[in-house]
Amino acid sequence: MDFFQAFILAVIQGLTEFLPVSSSAHLILPSRLLGWPDQGLVFDISVHVGTLMAVIIYFRKDLWRMLKNLYAWFFSKKPLDADGRMMLCVLLGTVPVGLCGLLFKHFIETSLRSDYVIAVTTIVFGLLLLGADIYNRRALKDPARENKAFEQVSEQDGAEKAPSENAGYVRHIADTLKNRDNVRAFALSVIIGFAQAVALIPGTSRSGITMTAGYFLRLSPETAARFSFLLSIPVIILSGLMGVKDLIFGNEAAGDAASGASLLMILIGTLVSFGVALLVIRLFLKFLTGIGLLPYVIYRMILGITLFIVLGSA
Repeated sequence: MDFFQAFILAVIQGLTEFLPVSSSAHLILPSRLLGWPDQGLVFDISVHVGTLMAVIIYFRKDLWRMLKNLYAWFFSKKPLDADGRMMLCVLLGTVPVGLCGLLFKHFIETSLRSDYVIAVTTIVFGLLLLGADIYNRRALKDPARENKAFEQVSEQDGAEKAPSENAGYVRHIADTLKNRDNVRAFALSVIIGFAQAVALIPGTSRSGITMTAGYFLRLSPETAARFSFLLSIPVIILSGLMGVKDLIFGNEAAGDAASGASLLMILIGTLVSFGVALLVIRLFLKFLTGIGLLPYVIYRMILGITLFIVLGSA
């Protein structure tokens, strides 16, 4: 692997991890057009580490508040506030993709990891994204219809009979689940989590499908994007751990792929993917309300058609 390949692949990872476009589709074109060899498992892990660092640094203040309240809820049996509940929602939303990954990993890798599948899903889920954007814009013309389940915390939550530290955990959890705002938020996170599991199909786009679900559930664009980005943290961690497992316990093919990049190229990949991902998060959230999702839909259509042309001429 040379500098140019490492740089381009890291830029692709940094861009596509958080934009509602398909990273799988973008990785096909360079390898097809330029004849690049496999970049190796270690390089894949390194660019994912870069995007993970970007999302953690961008949301560092939010994550700190979320962790503090979740810690107080779990160890001191304090009531959940919106921050602590959001952290629980992120964890709950990760369960479906984890389970589906374990159950269907072999089927996905043997039956769905096809260039033509990626071309089809790039277009199909792009059209679904368009439908979600149109529906959300129309629904939220009436502000009363906005789904604020992630933000709502009823007045009595913070001041209600907070369980004493001697109360059992079963009662503490039961009291948490008695609150309708909490239940709504947890249910919402699980629904979006199942949508995220669909992204195991190559070409879908994890951020694209989670935002599609959030838009259909009438979340505001900002809330849907924020939750999608937060959901990426445990998913990238799990993906990286699976990569490390394959690297350590994999077969010879995994071992050969591991040697695809030098230490310098791995460092370049990590830093470039970090910088690009951090910029993407900032700009995407800044301009989301103004430009909507239509530009990404158009881009996906062009990309999918281009893939069919490239694959057809191969």
